Amino acid sequence: LYPKPFFPFIKDAIAQRKRAKAADANIEAALWKEIANSCYGKTAQGLRDKRTFNLVKKRGERIVESDISNPFFAAQITSLVRAVVGEIMNSIPQNRMVFSVTTDGFITNVTDDEMKAAHTGPFARRFGETRLALTDDQTVLERKHNARQLLGWRTRGQATIKAGEGEDGIVLARAGIKPPVEATEPD
Repeated sequence: LYPKPFFPFIKDAIAQRKRAKAADANIEAALWKEIANSCYGKTAQGLRDKRTFNLVKKRGERIVESDISNPFFAAQITSLVRAVVGEIMNSIPQNRMVFSVTTDGFITNVTDDEMKAAHTGPFARRFGETRLALTDDQTVLERKHNARQLLGWRTRGQATIKAGEGEDGIVLARAGIKPPVEATEPD
């Protein structure tokens, strides 16, 4: 077993988000998603050289560690998610393609049945058990879009060329471009 210091907090944040979604309170649901995701973000804050723009001082500043920054927890969280994604991608039939991969998902041309079969490995099962304990749902990956053809220009940059059917038939991920850290230094 692994430590779960934030488990009750994350479970409550997920429940609050689910409640807000059910009530069609989109802003509140987005807030609870941000709160839950920020818990992980705070464990990784300041562990690498990164800058942010301070609106009050009107200049860039280095991001420092938070009170809960912890490389062990940050690495554990991302490594489990990446292991699940890697395991699923490696279970996809060889006649299928993976077009783009991020920490917690990927774009592929597998069928629904092929994707279901790819979720049977030990990491996916463990992840599903953890999701069940947090949310009463064992979903490991969820389908977000069904576009028929995409144009990809970087990891998080894709746009639809040929739409799929329904509301989820279009993908648009603009992929913000950021300058290197040293380019944000005042001098």
